[in-house]
Amino acid sequence: MIKIDRYTLKTSLFFTLLCLLLLVIIETFFTFLNELQDLDDQYVVTDMLLYLLYDMPARIYRIFPMALLLGTLLGLGQLASHNELTAIRTAGFSKARTLKGAIYTTLILSLGVVLIGEYIVPETHERALEVSHKSSVGKGFWAIDGGYIIEVRSMRDLSLRNITIYKPEDNYLKQIMRADHMTLEGDHWVIPSLSAITFSERQITKENLKDFKIETHIDQAALTALISDPEYQSSQSLWRFINYLEENNLDSSEYRLAFWSKVFNPLTNISMILIAAPLVFAQQRRQGIGERILIGVILGLIIYLTTQMLGHFILISGFSPLLGALFPTILAIVIAYALFKLLP
Repeated sequence: MIKIDRYTLKTSLFFTLLCLLLLVIIETFFTFLNELQDLDDQYVVTDMLLYLLYDMPARIYRIFPMALLLGTLLGLGQLASHNELTAIRTAGFSKARTLKGAIYTTLILSLGVVLIGEYIVPETHERALEVSHKSSVGKGFWAIDGGYIIEVRSMRDLSLRNITIYKPEDNYLKQIMRADHMTLEGDHWVIPSLSAITFSERQITKENLKDFKIETHIDQAALTALISDPEYQSSQSLWRFINYLEENNLDSSEYRLAFWSKVFNPLTNISMILIAAPLVFAQQRRQGIGERILIGVILGLIIYLTTQMLGHFILISGFSPLLGALFPTILAIVIAYALFKLLP
């Protein structure tokens, strides 16, 4: 790496980290204001502060592409305003070659963000939900396990509540069981008490059972995957849970979308450089970076909102989760190409 690359790397790295810090502070402040409304006798100020602390890695993971776009605009924009980019171009460097240091910055920081998303965010996000007493309350799901169809209406701390269990046999409904709660112990669901209605050809019987057990293929990791938001899980957990869902003929599209979004996340980050480049090089002919930063912020918000909404809209429309994960990157490349054509 020559001196020019090191210089552009240090400049873009400094401004990207600065923008990341400022964006995290801003989002934390608004989250703080929002959480103040939820304070009560159970959720006190210390719980709220712990929630903000544990949720910090997830916040960094979410807003990193925006910080990268703004950091590149500010860093290379400063070089442009001091005519340093002009000197670099005059020395015979192409536009792509001039961006080499910024690309190194993107790769280094993207690797760090990937590691945060894989090994830190899943654990800290779950702890954030626990201290805020939001951990999977009111979230239910359907599962096929051990020959039973299980409907869970809510969960708390890996304890399943308001359960209805259906047992089919020879394409007929054989039994319906209802229980207030059940827990996972080893490779069994343990139900302290339940009421069971059994259907036969001649009669319907009802009985109450104690300490009922159902053998299960779901382990604690899979159960955690069920109650956690897919975007906050590691790719390994997502892939394992996708296999479980497909083995039981259940819909895995939401988890596939989250998995492919993680896989293509570095590409999305690199596409931020492609958007920043035409804005920066156009700045060489005009003084003042404020207009370019405003354009960058608007474009970053468009891509961020697209990532949050259109991926799920594509799933609802019946398209492949792979397309939903790639769409933000494709949109960023299209925007970059349009900027290269439109800007002088």
